[in-house]
Amino acid sequence: GNTVNARIKYPVKVRADQAYFWDDHLFMAHRRRGLHSFSIARRLEMVAHEGATEALTIISRPNLASQRSYAQFGTVPRRVLIYLPAMGRTLAAPPAVASRIL
Repeated sequence: GNTVNARIKYPVKVRADQAYFWDDHLFMAHRRRGLHSFSIARRLEMVAHEGATEALTIISRPNLASQRSYAQFGTVPRRVLIYLPAMGRTLAAPPAVASRIL
């Protein structure tokens, strides 16, 4: 269901046919073995059995490893989130608009 990304104070709207993946983390000693990709694949299988046809996630710009892992499953950037800590807000923009701003 709907939730909030507490770190960036961003409301995440999750439809009934979607699943939201969050807090992916592999400890350093276990990285570079394909475990993250396996985890994504397994979770996709699990939520598909529950009726989800789409998964959502939020990946920080510097987290290239997660971007690569999710890209294997056909991720498509839908929004770029711009966190403004001084205002305690996050703005969302389509990738094309955000690339002109940033």
